[in-house]
Amino acid sequence: MSELINNNRLKQQKLLKEIILELHQGKSANAVKEKFKKLINEVGASEIAHLEEELIKQGIKEEEIQKLCDVHLSIFEDALQPKKEDFIRDHPLELFQKENQKIHSLLENVRLLLGNNELNQELITEWQSLHQKLWQIDIHYQKKEHLLFPFLEKKGVYAPPSVMWSTHDEIRDKFKSISQSFTNTNLNNSEFESLKERALSVYQQIEDMINKEEKVLFPLCQEKFQPDDWEAIKNSLSDFGHQEVKKATADVVNPTKQDTLTPGQIDLGSGTVTVDELTAILNSLPLDITYVDANREVRYFTEGKERIFPRPRTVLGRQVEKCHPPESVHIVDRIINELKTGQRNSADFWLNRGNRQIYIRYLPVQGANGEFLGVLEVTQDISEIKNLTGEKRLLDDK
Repeated sequence: MSELINNNRLKQQKLLKEIILELHQGKSANAVKEKFKKLINEVGASEIAHLEEELIKQGIKEEEIQKLCDVHLSIFEDALQPKKEDFIRDHPLELFQKENQKIHSLLENVRLLLGNNELNQELITEWQSLHQKLWQIDIHYQKKEHLLFPFLEKKGVYAPPSVMWSTHDEIRDKFKSISQSFTNTNLNNSEFESLKERALSVYQQIEDMINKEEKVLFPLCQEKFQPDDWEAIKNSLSDFGHQEVKKATADVVNPTKQDTLTPGQIDLGSGTVTVDELTAILNSLPLDITYVDANREVRYFTEGKERIFPRPRTVLGRQVEKCHPPESVHIVDRIINELKTGQRNSADFWLNRGNRQIYIRYLPVQGANGEFLGVLEVTQDISEIKNLTGEKRLLDDK
């Protein structure tokens, strides 16, 4: 019986791949859709994921898969039966769906505004306001990219996340371009119509993405994720502004934690590294770090290639007061006390050293329960940073 089931599954996947390949070769969506309906009565989200994986393995580029996404949805949406589930309150998928409802409502409002009104300043102002509110899609997409996609990849599902992420970036770029067009406060009718056409196109892409999430992504996540996965996702939502969701604590499932660490590995909560890797990571930072513990003892400092101030290892174990001139000890004492008591969140200084400007920050180091562990000194050469202007989005030839 299991062999028969497996054969049927393979046959379905083969037929699905044939359909997409026919689309790739130029057949119309309607023709393929009819063929699909005759061949398959129902298809699950996993089959779509496996199909896309196979197509990529066979040499079809992800960019081409992305172009076929809308056709995918057109073909599959009638057959897909999203898994129905009564989510518990604040289940991650429930929160995602509520966000989609808000986004859909904003899309309806902006379409209504653009459809029933002629160009005037009041319309432009209201449109700009709605457009700006729609930018919440950026956080929504970030949550998909950094919460849902990693768990799908761990389950061996790579193509749907990759294709969706590419579409996210395409929507972001178009959205920003429209936002920049609002800086022209004297749009004529022709410019207005052109901008409206561009905007309605990207708004439709956003709407299509909502459909893909509801009909493909969310059912796929429901099928693949375990309760521990959802718990880890929920406890990471606070990183994206969900204040009502408590941050994960030590006894909450950590998606990166391993049951058994290999020799030399350290569990840092947000990941595991070896001692050698951690040392190399810290020494690769483009800044200098020195750690003084709660007893005011110098415990550690980074040893990057280009240190700003000399820091010999002989300072390790010394009281921090002994590392400064006597006339400045009272300043050191004040900084530590105010950071320890919470009177300060940081103590910041900047100074010129030759043709370089140096930024120095003293920050409190606190444990999981807020206890004072010591002080971190962070020193950085900000000369080049201060000279940055505009944007750089492309890699140069260096």
